[in-house]
Amino acid sequence: MRCTNRWFIVSLITALAPSLLAHPSAAQSQASSDPPLPRPSASAAPLVMKLLTVDMRVGADGLYTQRVHWELTPTNDSAASRAGQQAVSYSAALEDVQIIEAYTLKPDGRRLAVEPSQIFDQSPQGALQFPLFSDERRKVIVFPSVAANDTIALTYLKRALKPEFPGQFMSFDMFPRAIAWNEVRERIVTPRGFPLTVEAHGVEFQRVTGQNEVTYAWHFSAPDPLTADIAAVSPYDREPRLFASSFKSYADLGRAYARLAGPKAAVTPAVQALADQIVGREKDRRSQAERLYDWMSGHIRYVAVELGQGAVAPHDADTVIADGYGDCKDQVVLYSALLAAKGIPSEMVLINLGNSYTLSGSTHARAARPRARDGRCAAHHAAPGAGCGHGDLDERLAPGGRWQAERNGRDRMVEDLSLEPPPGRQFVRLPADTRISTDNLTFTAHWSQAGRTFRVRREFASRMTQALCTGKIRAATAAVLPQIAANYPTQIVIDGN
Repeated sequence: MRCTNRWFIVSLITALAPSLLAHPSAAQSQASSDPPLPRPSASAAPLVMKLLTVDMRVGADGLYTQRVHWELTPTNDSAASRAGQQAVSYSAALEDVQIIEAYTLKPDGRRLAVEPSQIFDQSPQGALQFPLFSDERRKVIVFPSVAANDTIALTYLKRALKPEFPGQFMSFDMFPRAIAWNEVRERIVTPRGFPLTVEAHGVEFQRVTGQNEVTYAWHFSAPDPLTADIAAVSPYDREPRLFASSFKSYADLGRAYARLAGPKAAVTPAVQALADQIVGREKDRRSQAERLYDWMSGHIRYVAVELGQGAVAPHDADTVIADGYGDCKDQVVLYSALLAAKGIPSEMVLINLGNSYTLSGSTHARAARPRARDGRCAAHHAAPGAGCGHGDLDERLAPGGRWQAERNGRDRMVEDLSLEPPPGRQFVRLPADTRISTDNLTFTAHWSQAGRTFRVRREFASRMTQALCTGKIRAATAAVLPQIAANYPTQIVIDGN
């Protein structure tokens, strides 16, 4: 099943960035010794989510019916101009969406209904040169006559037609702290024989087991928002959030993916002929694997065709050869087939792609999130038969487990950010610098001040001369990565004058 987030909220936060930064408060970025962030009153927040309710009923087959209702109030003209158009995303092959009711409610009680002619079904806007083709659609609702302090309301029904993973269900939600959340109630009802693994951060949770059904209920309220939440780490690592998944473990997820992808990596005559041609007379198994990898990197360009189950299920190896393109999982399937053709054992590995680094206790946190169209799940390939390492077919960074700085110069990542307080205010003190290092990597964060502006420069340098999966390097890296992640949410105090 495709994830069921209310993505309009995340999009709205992005669109409203100037409005959210306009009213005075605190800027978030760390320093655990600093006092708590000051928060604005709910009346000062550009957006107030008065009510959000989500009721979902899931069947034993993983299919679901979901009813969502929300009421959102923009409190200034800038927020109102951006909030007047909302979208509900869905997969045309896997889901169906029906708009039940939408309207603008004026402070004097007048209700202006959204007419059917003001609801548009369209594909998301995208860049022509970005190689992604999907069946994602959007119901775009254009609310009439939206002004400051009006309330826009929407009720819609979403129904799953086909699950991405047969017989499985996954859902999650996140509540950005830049919005004032007055009341949020979410509920999932499943058969007793279809249990869910759940996880909540900053959200109240209750499970009620009945004779035939189990009800999972969440409640959230945060009427006093932050002004801005500035951080390089994913909001799914730091914002209030909830997860639910029918997968019992990451191993279950891996087996479910293997059932989809494994048969696609069959050694066909076309695969065998191509592998023989690429390898030639080379006998060394590691050299064979590297030749196959180099051919993949140079001949199969990245194009994602995510139609229906194609968001998680790869195309077969013969199709990828014939097309000359494919996404990360397509390339991995072909690489796996080519390795098998030369007798080299291998495994397909699912790795989260993005700026989220916290390994959740719920399988869903890494299983479902990348497939919610906010980022794709990078499938890497481990080839233990060819030596400890992995081939990153998507980014071309680490063939055979080696960080190839000499090939692409990406042995150092640099981030420069600047922050200026609201007019008439000033930051109290500069955060402390940070340096974290091992024999193989170094992370630094240097803060500076120019007038009223604070700046931070973060650098991450890697010196991987051998496979990351070797014991000492792996242990040392695992020990410092949480420290690096903890450096990103920095608290900066603004004076109260």
